[in-house]
Amino acid sequence: TDMMMFTQQETLFVALPDNFVTGSSIMPQKKNYDLFEIMRANGKVFGSLQMQIQETIVGLGSGYHRDLQCTKKAFIEACQLATSTLGLLKEVIPALQVREEKLKAAMTEDLYVTDEVYRLVAKGKAFREAYGEAKEAFFKRKAQQEAEDSKKPRV
Repeated sequence: TDMMMFTQQETLFVALPDNFVTGSSIMPQKKNYDLFEIMRANGKVFGSLQMQIQETIVGLGSGYHRDLQCTKKAFIEACQLATSTLGLLKEVIPALQVREEKLKAAMTEDLYVTDEVYRLVAKGKAFREAYGEAKEAFFKRKAQQEAEDSKKPRV
């Protein structure tokens, strides 16, 4: 799910070459990262196969039971699904194109406020006091920035 969010046009933190994506049926400029959606679904299918095996064997006593033959199909399907998904990941991961400039642009000050709390605690302040101080300083800077931004002419 994160990879789908990170590859959407609004963020585009990560991209893949065209041979890993499909086109949109209505938007010619859009790239669909269907493989991540399929991998997400494969994870759910794998879980259901695991559950099928578990439900079949739960409560069996020791020794061999004919019930176990009913687990073979789910086990083989799960192995094939895991193998094919991991094979695709083996190709996809090296092909990922990290958009460092987009990531850096998204790293706004609010990501670092907790770090400031921990710095103040490391200097000896009580956590609650450091938390309050960092919070107040952050919102003061944010209000100042918003005031400055509101004075700028809008295009």
